[in-house]
Amino acid sequence: MVWVFYANSLNWAQDITRTLYFYRTQSKSEIDFMLVKDANYHLIEVKSGKHQHIPRTMMEFEKKYAGKLSIVSKRVINQSVYLQKASVEFLPAYLL
Repeated sequence: MVWVFYANSLNWAQDITRTLYFYRTQSKSEIDFMLVKDANYHLIEVKSGKHQHIPRTMMEFEKKYAGKLSIVSKRVINQSVYLQKASVEFLPAYLL
């Protein structure tokens, strides 16, 4: 449910100068949303529950594309946890 809410909020506030993608590996791991604007990547993962660990796919993506892409933000949307861990921001859905 949180994923649908966040997807709708992105669609409603769509900036025509940015592009929205998702990322999936051959092993079916994925990043829910990747906003790209001016070659800057914003990685967004949406989780249900009180998710407090950095998603493995997000770390793998950053490692694979380090030095090749400009990853400017990483965010995990969850049920109720608000914190900063390493370079990832955890944000409760109610703050959107």
